[in-house]
Amino acid sequence: MINVLWLAPNFNHYKARFLNHLAKSSSIDLTILSGTGRQGMGDQELEGQWDFKHIKVTANKKDFGNSKEVRTLLKRQFSKFDWVLIPAEKKNILLFFYAKYLQLFHKQTKIFSYNHPLLKSGNGKTTLIDKLITMFYYRYYDRIIFYTKKSYHWAVGHHYIKHTKASWANNTLDDEAILGHYKF
Repeated sequence: MINVLWLAPNFNHYKARFLNHLAKSSSIDLTILSGTGRQGMGDQELEGQWDFKHIKVTANKKDFGNSKEVRTLLKRQFSKFDWVLIPAEKKNILLFFYAKYLQLFHKQTKIFSYNHPLLKSGNGKTTLIDKLITMFYYRYYDRIIFYTKKSYHWAVGHHYIKHTKASWANNTLDDEAILGHYKF
């Protein structure tokens, strides 16, 4: 059994359903540490019976990476997990550094991320800083999981990450919810 701690600054209905599918695996014991999401963006968290454990904090998505509450819980929980997911976003870089610091004392715990192949600045633009931060993250994460096979191949092909540290898992729709409402 692999113990995974997944940090989710924005834990909306889509992510909850996606992670619940992952938690149904008999080989994964999944815990979610989530924030309150984005302010004024209509994010709604689903309440319900989940196959994962859920720890909620009061930090919103914008402040999640700088939250003392998140760091305190991460410090308390870090050694209990085989893998910890830290979102690879610029606003979470301090949280990433803190996780790497904790990893010095708990070498058995690995750090990974699940994301797009390249960080982007506002308006979808990619700057030199975005590219450098992306390469920095990918060098120091233990693993990166990309949302699609195409993004995996793009990142490896452009030498942002070695293929030995990268993999992909489809970031798909929860078709169980869709099929109840639509016929194609």
